[in-house]
Parts: sequence; structure tokens; C-alpha cells
Amino acid sequence: MENTNTQEYFGLKELHSVVIRARGSLTFGNRQFEDGEPVLYFEKVQISNLKEGNKIKAARGGWGNYPHVIWQDFNDMTFRISEGVLSKMSFSILSNAGIFDKGDKVEDIIKVPKRESLEVYDGRVKLMRTPLEEKIFVYLTDGNGLIIDKIKEFVPFENTIEVGHEYDGQVIVVDYYFNYERNYSQYVLGSKRIDGLLTLEGKAYFKDDIYGMNKTFFFEIPKMKITSNLDVIMGEKASPTVSVFNIVGLPIKENNQMVVAKMNLLSEDIDSDI
Repeated sequence: MENTNTQEYFGLKELHSVVIRARGSLTFGNRQFEDGEPVLYFEKVQISNLKEGNKIKAARGGWGNYPHVIWQDFNDMTFRISEGVLSKMSFSILSNAGIFDKGDKVEDIIKVPKRESLEVYDGRVKLMRTPLEEKIFVYLTDGNGLIIDKIKEFVPFENTIEVGHEYDGQVIVVDYYFNYERNYSQYVLGSKRIDGLLTLEGKAYFKDDIYGMNKTFFFEIPKMKITSNLDVIMGEKASPTVSVFNIVGLPIKENNQMVVAKMNLLSEDIDSDI
């Protein structure tokens, strides 16, 4: 028998394809973004929370009177995204840091510390990097990582440290700095996060509970700000870092009405090939 129940029930499922775009041209660190250009992209989002900022107001004739008129004052919309893996851009936004691409100029070279534990062979050890001669410290260990003495007489040559044949077969620790001359990204805390406004687009799967079909739910926040903070806990037993983006949607005027977000339920699953 044909199902004559025309009422459809929907269940919101996985959120995906969330894109944060530039609203107008903006500068982020030394990067320039054009109007509509993607700034952040989330293929899949672990947890999300979309909340309206409504306030109920009522007009009363006086104290103790029943409300004569009741209306909703729509203020803004908050959107919270939790993502388990931090990209360069998302880390920069969460840490309130400007991101700058470095490595193309001589002044971009930075000194990076490194520590290696190596066994002496033929009176020398070979390091992974070429150390800066003014920043080398060599220590003798007991072979289990415990330092027992400082070696003051040694000769550095390129990435080799000569300590003498009397240390053959023993394990030494070399603490040094080296020049990192390749490209890297620098995060400057205290700098502006994003100098401008953004837009947000996202999709989710809606499950038709009557016929069991997937449909695409597409929503937009045309004007927004990110108000996020980074809280990182690191350690052997610590949970992986989760990036949480707190997004505030701001109202704009469109077709003589105030709009904060638009939600569209499509009649098909447009990403069925994913």
C-alpha cells in the first residue's frame, strides 16, 4: 500500500564543508584576501552549536497589567565549531596571532636550538645540523641519559664535533643552535587577528525519517566576527588539542528586513558522491 503520510520529519546529521570567507578585502599578517576568498575550510566538524540570540519583549499598559503586545527582539547569532586538528590559519586565529610567511630574506633566518645524544666513533660525532660555534655545549653521559661531566675541549668542524679518541664508545650529549634558512610561518602574539569581517557557509545532512532519504541543509551567515581564544594543554596524558571557534553573526539589512543567518533545506543530497 502506498504511504499516504505526507508529513516529513527530519533529523540533522553530520556537519561538513564549512567555509569561512573574507567579507570584502582584508589583511591577515602579510596575507591579502579578496572579497569572497576562503580563509578557513573545515571538511568535517566534530561538534557544532548554532544558537539564536533572541529576547522576548512585551508591552504592558502599566504595573501588574497583562502584556498587550509580545514580540521577539532578534539580536545576533552565535555559532560554535570544535575541530580536533589545527591548521596554520586556525591556530593563528585561535591564538590571536598574526601569521607571517618567512624565509625569503636574509633577516628571516632564525636560530633554532637542538640537542642530540650520540656515541663517539673515531674520536668524533656527526650532528644532524651545522652548529653555530658560539652556541655549543658538550656533555659526557653514563650511557643512560644521565650527564656525569662537561667536556670543555672539543673542535667543531661543519656538522662534526671532535672530542678525542679517549671518548670512543661513550655517549655524549651535544646542545647547540643552528641557523634555519628554509621557509617557515611565524605567529606574532599581540598582533591583530583579522582586520575585517567574514562570512560563513556550511552544509549538513538531513535525514528524512519517513522515506530514509538524505537531503542537504545549507546555511549562511553573511556577516560575522570570530571571538575565539586558544587553550592548549600538552603532555603525555593530555587530550589532543581541540580548536573551538566562537562565531558571532551580525545582522544586516536585506530586502527591507534584518537578516543574521539564512538556512536552506534542499530537495536532494547534492554531495552524494562524497
